[in-house]
Amino acid sequence: MTRLTTAVLFAVILLTFGYGLSFPLLAILLEQSGVGAARIGLNAAMPALGWLLVTPFLPQLHRWFSTKQLLLTFLGIVLLGLTCLAYFESFNLWLLGRFALGGGLGMVFRVLEYWLNATSPSRIWGRTIGLYAFCFLLGIAAGSLMQPQFGTFGGLDFGAVALPLLLGGVVLAALPLAQQTASEPTTPVSLRLVASVAPLAIAAVFCYGLYEDVPA
Repeated sequence: MTRLTTAVLFAVILLTFGYGLSFPLLAILLEQSGVGAARIGLNAAMPALGWLLVTPFLPQLHRWFSTKQLLLTFLGIVLLGLTCLAYFESFNLWLLGRFALGGGLGMVFRVLEYWLNATSPSRIWGRTIGLYAFCFLLGIAAGSLMQPQFGTFGGLDFGAVALPLLLGGVVLAALPLAQQTASEPTTPVSLRLVASVAPLAIAAVFCYGLYEDVPA
């Protein structure tokens, strides 16, 4: 594994650490402000909505812009979302902020995963993707576990989320990420065909989504 790949994985840990900090923080702040469980759940669903709306356009965006341009643009959207969450109390603005924060980070992770897929030698491809998944989960778990240490007031709360996001962005901005052009478009595969070929995989993804988002 190259130093460049190692640096990218380090950036993933930083970004997911900040993301992990935001999970309990936002839920606690909403509950403290008297927001009901249904609206807390709606807020928690905003990142997934961002992923659903933007992911279909990623291949085309990758044809128009470089890998680094996409990463820095999505990170800028992430920081705008975090600013919205930190400085406004309107629930509707929090929906927008959570959409930008979670949705933007989701796109960052997808672009990085695509870059790792495209640049890793075939002989270590499985190891690289496994390390990526490990770093991703390590950062989220560590961030969620550490959040109580920063509390929910005094500026440490959102500051603790912003710092690793900024550091991760600085690391990515400094790296010479070569442009990886998207492959030529192929015939779309229908969701019905995928579900018929791999029903267990579809069910597993659905269960994972429930496990990840319902408790939030």
